[in-house]
Amino acid sequence: MSGRSVDLRTIGFNTDVALGSATLHVQTEVVGGPGSYMARTMVTESGRVRHVEKSIVPDVEPSRAEAFVSAQHQQIVERSRKGQLDGQNRS
Repeated sequence: MSGRSVDLRTIGFNTDVALGSATLHVQTEVVGGPGSYMARTMVTESGRVRHVEKSIVPDVEPSRAEAFVSAQHQQIVERSRKGQLDGQNRS
C-alpha cells in the first residue's frame, strides 16, 4: 500500500467518438474515497447511458493511479470506435 493522501477524485477524462451518424461521449471519473476509489467509465449517446464499466483503482502512487484510470478510458474509447460495446451496463 502507498499510504497516499491525495484525493484521486480530481482525475477524469472525456472523449467524443464519432460512430456512424452518432456521437458517443466517453467519460471516466474516479468515485469513492480513500481506500475504496473506483474508476467509472460511462458511454452516453444523446444523454442516454449505453455502457458503464467500473474497476477498483489500485492503492498505488497518484501518478500510477492516474495512468490506470487513463488506460481504462483509452480502452473503452477504442472499443467505442470499433463498435464493440454491447450497449449493456456492466459493473
